Amino acid sequence: MELCKAIKEENIRIQWSAQSRVDTLDNELAKAISEAGCVCLFFGFESGSQRVLNFLKKDITVEQSLNAAKLCRKYGILIFADYILGIPTETEKELEETYQMIKKIRPELHSPTYFVPIPGSHLYEYCREKDLIKISLYEDFARNPFGEKIKGVDYQTLERYKMKMLKEITHWWEEKSYAEMALKRWMHLWRLGYARDVLIEFLYSIPLFDIPLTVLSKIKSIVRRLFQGNHIRKR
Repeated sequence: MELCKAIKEENIRIQWSAQSRVDTLDNELAKAISEAGCVCLFFGFESGSQRVLNFLKKDITVEQSLNAAKLCRKYGILIFADYILGIPTETEKELEETYQMIKKIRPELHSPTYFVPIPGSHLYEYCREKDLIKISLYEDFARNPFGEKIKGVDYQTLERYKMKMLKEITHWWEEKSYAEMALKRWMHLWRLGYARDVLIEFLYSIPLFDIPLTVLSKIKSIVRRLFQGNHIRKR
């Protein structure tokens, strides 16, 4: 709150983002950070199952996650959602609960991850004691949503749910504040000479007759090839 007050008093006109927790954001804080230039908050929602959240010792509730998302919508703050799939003991029913939560939130930005037993954490010890760990190389401990991390998880099911969740997104043209930010960014990049990149990003962001993400990726590659060598530079 002190930072927001100082930004307003000094008339500092900047746009900024921050990481937050769903249990610390209330109406007063959301309003203050929005007025001070905050345009995006990153939340670790992690799961839509209260049992799984308790298992993770996250100390939040699903209701707090949904409330934080509502406050962001109210004050025009974009939502960057982190959620974890493939947590030990997680059932498909609980995966569905996470999907339903993401469906309600419809974040502008997604950051799905696969559970990884991070050395030093209590869940690493849990997985080690249960002989669940499948990875050994340092780079495999990255939380990227690919590759098999632990035993007892159906990763094909995780991939299916991940793709479903990634479709639950609030598009830039659906919100005034988001549209303004997207268009300003594209105009700025265009003026700098990045016409090709703007076109690629624009095409990739629109649901052309609900084309699957894999097809949109191919379109993106085609556009890149078409513009290869024709990159417009600012003079």
